[in-house]
Amino acid sequence: MVGLLKEPPGDVLEIGPGPGGLTLTLLEAGYRVWAIELDTRWATYLKQNWEPKFPQQLTVVEGDALLLDWALVLSDANESREVQIAGNLPYYITAPLLAKLMEDHFHWQSAVVMVQKEVASRLVTAPGQRNANALGVMLRYNMDIELGFGVGREHFHPIPEVDSAVVKLDRRAPLPVERNAFSWVVHAGFGHRRKMLRQALAQASGSPFSAREWETRMLEAGLSPTARAEAITIEEWIRLARLLSK
Repeated sequence: MVGLLKEPPGDVLEIGPGPGGLTLTLLEAGYRVWAIELDTRWATYLKQNWEPKFPQQLTVVEGDALLLDWALVLSDANESREVQIAGNLPYYITAPLLAKLMEDHFHWQSAVVMVQKEVASRLVTAPGQRNANALGVMLRYNMDIELGFGVGREHFHPIPEVDSAVVKLDRRAPLPVERNAFSWVVHAGFGHRRKMLRQALAQASGSPFSAREWETRMLEAGLSPTARAEAITIEEWIRLARLLSK
């Protein structure tokens, strides 16, 4: 994972360090690390074993990464350096943690995270292809996503039931469309992913148009009203969002 990060010196926000295997690698490589750990046992272990050895580099923060204000956690970070994010994300909080990256509450540069292999596959699938999902499309509003490498289950103890993979997300300028409109059409479309898009959009909460009205507007915009969400490219999602904005 470290090899996918920008070379040190740099500031890294690590999510879920556990016993600190990645943490120690980052510290020895020269990064300054803010490690957010929910488990009191591991947080105490890190504070007792690694903070004294790296007093100028390591800050252990005990708490829930989903609830903490990351900008406050990083309040004493070097303002001249963009923050990078790293971590092994548990399956049940992968989606909300990645969604949190979309919030513009601090300036991060890139994120290198380990997730379940199936999740990684969906994230890196380009919009318009069969395996695409709402989270992968939404993240592309202001990020580029690429697959790093796979990690077999045999590398963990205890051995889990699934393989993992590392994904890299690089922050960039947002798409040229209003974010709330983009979010609404993406979630509305994938909320009924087996239905034709005109129906999925019409049935979503807060829809301003009927299925027939969506069809008319989509045809005028050069979009197929009978397509399903997984077949819509990123350019077409932008055009859909603009229809909603109008």
